[in-house]
Amino acid sequence: MKEKLTPRQLTLIGSMLFGLFFGAGNLIFPLILGAKAGQNLPAALPGLLITAVGLVISCAGTFETMFPGKLSYPRWAMVFSGASLLISNFGLSRIIEFSAPLLYFLYPLAIVLILLGLLGRFFSHARPVYQ
Repeated sequence: MKEKLTPRQLTLIGSMLFGLFFGAGNLIFPLILGAKAGQNLPAALPGLLITAVGLVISCAGTFETMFPGKLSYPRWAMVFSGASLLISNFGLSRIIEFSAPLLYFLYPLAIVLILLGLLGRFFSHARPVYQ
């Protein structure tokens, strides 16, 4: 990347990446709600579908931008849909069991980086602060 990003752009990108990679609440919470919905599943289904479709299209769009020319948007969407189908076969409890320790480690790091991005004007975004 040749152009320097503004603090606002850095904050937006950091927030997006945090939500994309570390937002397990967005991945796990809807599944738990769906499992507990029981007879109310038709009412819960729109929220579950919005989460599922939203994650796939946002990931596909992000990766198409991050890796131009590698795969087209529809291909990235198929990759993420396929990966979701494969991962979902492990079951919710196994996914939570695997991801929880990783997320407990990564959440504080991501939060600190986002806060540094937001407060960077106080230390002129000095590189050693981020290292």
